[in-house]
Amino acid sequence: AVRMMERNVTIITTSLNLNGPFNNFIALRGVVPLYLSIAQRLPFFDNTLDLVHSMHVLSHWIPTTTLDFILFDIDRVLRPGGIFWLDRFFCIEPQLEETYIPLFHKLGYKKHKWAIAPKLDRGAHLREVYLSAVLEKPLLDDDDDDRVLDQAGVGDGIDGIDLHNIFTCVTQKVRV
Repeated sequence: AVRMMERNVTIITTSLNLNGPFNNFIALRGVVPLYLSIAQRLPFFDNTLDLVHSMHVLSHWIPTTTLDFILFDIDRVLRPGGIFWLDRFFCIEPQLEETYIPLFHKLGYKKHKWAIAPKLDRGAHLREVYLSAVLEKPLLDDDDDDRVLDQAGVGDGIDGIDLHNIFTCVTQKVRV
């Protein structure tokens, strides 16, 4: 955090230790503490954060509707091109495929890292897994692509050329 401060980066972290020793530790490291429950919206304007990092907070103990709300809010505050770093999300292995992967894919983010590993601290028989991912919010989503093309008066293609696919390739090239 101190090195990030030297680079003029502000780090904000959540803390459940209101007025406790951990809060003092946070402040001494140059990090701004934020007191927030998972059911509250993030107190930031839309499209303003470059990075959201979640470590050991988002997991299967959160109801699916609440997790969907949290992911929507993370998407809301991340700027286009911003990074969502999900670190050690854990759940039961069947839940990952059936419930959680579709939730994360719904964001439409580019995957820079996607790693699944067994969580063995309570025993392999529980079939718990960790998911860690580094995901990038797209510069434009598909609805924005369609809206820009519609505003430009472009249809599905001119003389056999699919302009929507060309536009999508151009925006994907810009993202890299």
